[in-house]
Amino acid sequence: MKSTAQKQSPPETELPKQVKKVLKPKVPIKAASKVNPLTLALKAIDKSTKGAVKRIELSKAPLPCVSTGSIAIDNLIGGNPSADGTGPVCMGFPRGHISEVYGPEASGKTTLALEAIVEIQKQGGTALFLDYEHALHHGYATKLGIRFDDSFAHLQPDDMEQGMETLRIAALAGVDLIVVDSVAAMVPKSDMEKKFTEGDQIGSRARALASLLPKIVKVLHQPSKHNNKRAAVIFINQTRANISTGPGGGGSGDNTSGGKALKFFAYLRLMVTRIGSEYLEVKDSLSREKRRVPFGNKTLVKVIKSKVDAKQGHSCNIFIRYGQGIDDYYTMIESGVAHKVVKKSGAYYEFEGQNIQGREKFRRFLMSDPKSFQRLRAGVLKAIRAQATDVDLEEDDADVDDLLTSAEIGELEETPEEELVESSDG
Repeated sequence: MKSTAQKQSPPETELPKQVKKVLKPKVPIKAASKVNPLTLALKAIDKSTKGAVKRIELSKAPLPCVSTGSIAIDNLIGGNPSADGTGPVCMGFPRGHISEVYGPEASGKTTLALEAIVEIQKQGGTALFLDYEHALHHGYATKLGIRFDDSFAHLQPDDMEQGMETLRIAALAGVDLIVVDSVAAMVPKSDMEKKFTEGDQIGSRARALASLLPKIVKVLHQPSKHNNKRAAVIFINQTRANISTGPGGGGSGDNTSGGKALKFFAYLRLMVTRIGSEYLEVKDSLSREKRRVPFGNKTLVKVIKSKVDAKQGHSCNIFIRYGQGIDDYYTMIESGVAHKVVKKSGAYYEFEGQNIQGREKFRRFLMSDPKSFQRLRAGVLKAIRAQATDVDLEEDDADVDDLLTSAEIGELEETPEEELVESSDG
């Protein structure tokens, strides 16, 4: 007799008729084993979804992008040649994806976004600035080179949902660049409708973003029917200190507002940090005393997450001049000296036979002679890419040699489990 405890096997899941029709073998069983199961699956999927699910073919072409307005940052993001050798992978903010630029206050985040708007306008494109902070200064934006015409719009949404719907419509319409300033200033509609005496619900911004961002990502992947282009979206964010009641008090200031959803959906994350200032000696207008006054900031731009060129941890230095934005002349002079494209002896700079005293005079010379600046730029980028290729090869060889050596002498040790836990942003 059969045991009553024996369980009957559950009935198999019923497949759709069109799937059964495709999967039904039309050849002898012996020959059916040679059929590629993926081919059968793709045919079944195509019939089941009526062709709605498209297969993505291999693409080696560079990603379409919007320049950041800085040669150094463009090269940092995707300056290495693409697989087919047609050009760099992505010299700027990638189109069809979300980029996040974050850092402490007054570090240059908004300036970087505004410079990208200037670049897209130069190329004949359009840009939208969603000003949640209500703080964009038109005078400063104009000094950077932004034209307030039909190629640029400055909007101030009332709440998060209204702004995200505006972003969705703009992306579908074919706007080239959309800047959101900032995530920290976004307030969900539910919180806006509360009285001042009522406290905001904890995590409301993070929950709203987690719900809205997946929809925005899908919209960005669809090229516009108007101009067949995808929009590049920049979210500006601020760092926040972690609040902790445990031993040691608060945590680091690298945490950003808005929860973790933006970290996961961002294709590129850049951290902007001020690392120093440049000073001029001027006379005070009241006391007539000489004072050292800063006229710009040395700024570090670091790649925290990148699906463009896998450069997590790489960084570059730029100089932001007060009232003028990113100073590429300053950056190219410093890079030219570092890569020996420009010879420096004391206070003198030598380039293409020109011997000029003082960095500021050399900068004015490059501003007055665009062709010389372009030649300096080309020389620096060539040296950077050549050096990057050499370093990559040397590092790979060194890693292999170290591994072989340690394996031969039996010095390989097991890695503790706690060191295998990654702390990346996904």
